[in-house]
Amino acid sequence: MRASHAVAQHSSLVRPVSSDPSVGAKPSVLVVEDETFVRNAACAILEGAGYTVLAARNAAEAKNLLEDHSESVGILFSDVVLPGQNGCELADELRAQYPAMRMILTSGYPCEADEESCHNGVFYLPKPFSADALLNKVRQVWPHAQNRNQPRRGADIA
Repeated sequence: MRASHAVAQHSSLVRPVSSDPSVGAKPSVLVVEDETFVRNAACAILEGAGYTVLAARNAAEAKNLLEDHSESVGILFSDVVLPGQNGCELADELRAQYPAMRMILTSGYPCEADEESCHNGVFYLPKPFSADALLNKVRQVWPHAQNRNQPRRGADIA
């Protein structure tokens, strides 16, 4: 499967989710991973657990997908090492624009932070990860998220 096909395949599954946690809605997850195998595996794991998934190969694709689907995305799951803008920079930018979105970064390289959080509420999952580890991390961050990802406007920033 070509990488561009994988992006289209997963992005076509986007549906809005409720922001009310009492209805049991799961957030949509934006997966950003340049390695096709890892991206497709993460998407399959998340979809198999009932999450709606958008997939991107890099930060630019992720931001393009969010232009149309920001209200449905509750969690960013991104590799740290990406071509162009890296995952930490992407997470920082998106957190400023979508403050309710939860961030999970993953990497096969050692991270100076512990496995609970890298910095400023950004969580970390080391590679390689199991399906259980990915799902547990997503469940860990979602209870604290609210799906109100209206982009901040210049007037909203103090």
